[in-house]
Amino acid sequence: MEKAPKKKRRSFMSRHPRIRSVAYGIYALLFALVGILLFPLGFIPRKWTYAIGRFVGLNVTYYLIKRKCFLNLFYAYDERMNEKRAKYLTKKIAVNLTYSFLDCFYLWMFKWRYRKYDPVEEWSDWSIVSKSMEAGHGVVVATAHYHCFEVMPVHFCYTRQGFDGGVIARTFPSPLAVKLYTWLRKRYNILSFYNDAKSIIRTLKSGRVVGVLPDLYAKRKYKVPTTFYGKPTTTFDIHFRVAALCDCPVVPAFLMRKKSCPWKYGLLFYDPIYLPKKPSEEEVDAKVQQLSSVFEYHMRRFPTGWIWFHNKWRIF
Repeated sequence: MEKAPKKKRRSFMSRHPRIRSVAYGIYALLFALVGILLFPLGFIPRKWTYAIGRFVGLNVTYYLIKRKCFLNLFYAYDERMNEKRAKYLTKKIAVNLTYSFLDCFYLWMFKWRYRKYDPVEEWSDWSIVSKSMEAGHGVVVATAHYHCFEVMPVHFCYTRQGFDGGVIARTFPSPLAVKLYTWLRKRYNILSFYNDAKSIIRTLKSGRVVGVLPDLYAKRKYKVPTTFYGKPTTTFDIHFRVAALCDCPVVPAFLMRKKSCPWKYGLLFYDPIYLPKKPSEEEVDAKVQQLSSVFEYHMRRFPTGWIWFHNKWRIF
């Protein structure tokens, strides 16, 4: 008789929620403090700032994320991955992650000049979104933790006229972290929806945009089994359920960092995904898998923009 697989021991933080809440509060304060300490960097040429960011990415961030990135890369690519390629990809991931931190620094510390210096300069096919908006329908824009994803809702809700809305936000263990991120987004007219389906539906029915990040492992309800890189995982489906209720498309989109100017982006849209008004469970599951396949297709082409150290497949 086969032995049952040994249950994975929960981490220290998950076993002590109060300590976890305090820790996340400290992380939020440190993030704010680092932003304040780096404030003078905002007045030197960005070319210099991002050159410093590249150095930090290669010599500091790389070693912080190396172990988890290697585990995920070898698991996702199997025998097609080797030590040399994993090292090369992880270094680029580390540099892009550091660049994204600098993007957030400019985004949240220099609001008064952001509209003039909007980093999103190009769009693959803006009509994919605008057609639905012109018809009076809202749009669910689905992206991943890919480059500086916080730039996308700011571009929609602040720098472009008539595209206001909000994001389906992650609930942090610390109330302080939740309040900080909610306030930062609100400065750019972006609403944050925390476990509030009614507000999401109200926003979409009023013909506005709602952003969502459904690429991580889904732990709670509103999840369906999917595959990513051919490996089993779970993915949230709440964005498809509310989109079906509001007769809205789900549009996959990604920010693409420019190599010559790492503080500039292009915005790449994929074909919208539609659901009927009252979909069956099988239809919802199929559409969630379709979106996951679009994400996989994009990340196979451009893997270094994604944050590869998340526990997507629950292997560590």
